[in-house]
Amino acid sequence: MKIAKREDSGDLSGSVTEATDYVFRKAAALGRPAAVNVSVGGQGGPHDGSGDENQVMNALVGAGKVVVLAAGNEGNRPLHVGYSLRGTSVETGTKVAVRPSKTRIVGFSTHLFVESGSASLELRFTDQGKTLWSSGVIPPGGKLPPTTFRAYGVNVFRATIDASSRTSTGLIAVLVRVEYALGIFRFTETGSFDIHTFGSGRLEGWLSGGSFELASDPSGAVVGGDTKSTVTDECTASRVLAVGNHTTKTKWTDLDGHPWDVSPEWTVGSIAFDGGRGPSRDGRTKPDVTAPGSIVVSTLSKELDLSDQSLRQWVVQGGAYRVMKGTSLSAAHVTGLVALMLEASPTVTPEDARKILQETARSDSSTGTTPNQTWGAGKVDALAAVKVLGGDAPKLYMLGKKVSAKVTWRNQHSGARGNATPIPKGDQFGFFHFGDAANPEVFVKALDFGASRPFLLFASGLTNFDYSVTYRNVRTGQKVVFFKPAEAYTGFADATSMAH
Repeated sequence: MKIAKREDSGDLSGSVTEATDYVFRKAAALGRPAAVNVSVGGQGGPHDGSGDENQVMNALVGAGKVVVLAAGNEGNRPLHVGYSLRGTSVETGTKVAVRPSKTRIVGFSTHLFVESGSASLELRFTDQGKTLWSSGVIPPGGKLPPTTFRAYGVNVFRATIDASSRTSTGLIAVLVRVEYALGIFRFTETGSFDIHTFGSGRLEGWLSGGSFELASDPSGAVVGGDTKSTVTDECTASRVLAVGNHTTKTKWTDLDGHPWDVSPEWTVGSIAFDGGRGPSRDGRTKPDVTAPGSIVVSTLSKELDLSDQSLRQWVVQGGAYRVMKGTSLSAAHVTGLVALMLEASPTVTPEDARKILQETARSDSSTGTTPNQTWGAGKVDALAAVKVLGGDAPKLYMLGKKVSAKVTWRNQHSGARGNATPIPKGDQFGFFHFGDAANPEVFVKALDFGASRPFLLFASGLTNFDYSVTYRNVRTGQKVVFFKPAEAYTGFADATSMAH
């Protein structure tokens, strides 16, 4: 699916949640689970999962519906500030400086959130210690309507401040937005936008479109930015999986035969230096896990213009593949892994998937002790994760080994999982038990109606456990999965896709 993102927006745009909803509804109509990869996001939001779009996403997911998000690629930039508010005036308060981006052509937005207190603020544009423009003090709950700064007869920027909102969890939300009138900010090479705050409580903020200055004053009069909590706001939704990015490749030969090596900036086995980091504002570890994202070689889009010399270095010799990097790639890896998990057990929830991925993740000398705010629980182990859900479950073969069946189960109350044990009874049918061979829980049967016709599959269960039955056409590899078939009745399961 093609995802659109609102410019300068940190929230998931409505198009993302609408597209995700469409995928889940389509999957439900087909009777199948679904894993969705979302590789867009931003810094605008309280980073605690309470944003409106995050809540919408939380409501969309569930059993058999899992969303995997990229943690973002801004972990090396000082986009976050956090400090205790102080003072009763600009002079006794705290200053945070924003250095405008030299490449972003829109402007910047700073999203500030205040907990257990109140804040007043003033935005100033300064150059070499001289204030060229000021918003004046904006009191708690106040606003600055769009206001333009002009110099030398031209518009330079337009500033807007809104301190009138609160989040769903009661935080004071302050938006400071500056839009450049001249495109890329070229008015001065040394100027900065200074945000002066005073009041009480804890303030945390995130920046889109620039960097916070690093300089700090031990007294608290000046606070610099840091690289903490740089995962996207979308990744802090409580029911999504957030994926970081580690390096598995550093060398390739490009379309024109030139060799490339991106080490030591990227080192095999190490975290990507620009991957988003945790924690969330409310203290949760992020990302959840990491997966290969640098450097990834994948299929080349036919839309790529190979006459553009700047792109040719990223196309692998032969012209069929291209080189990419970032958490968008690592999230795609984990989405595919979650799809395999859902194939093994169609009722996996986002919480199940997170728990399994984290419990089977690998730690090594690169990750250090996990979990931590760079690696999450560590590097995903795809095979181990799928095995937990019956990827290696014992099978019952029927019809002269033309058809196999396997059953996985889950205790609804304890969350325990397992692979059911087959009990062969004949060439056409058998039973599965969850622990007691004398009391099998599931009955399966397969009927063969000859060439060019589908097998007819039958299953029934007498159990309150969640379970799934996976039938496989051994010759063709085709599979059909049924969740809790005939829980309260018996009947034939549709297997029209499994023709001979």
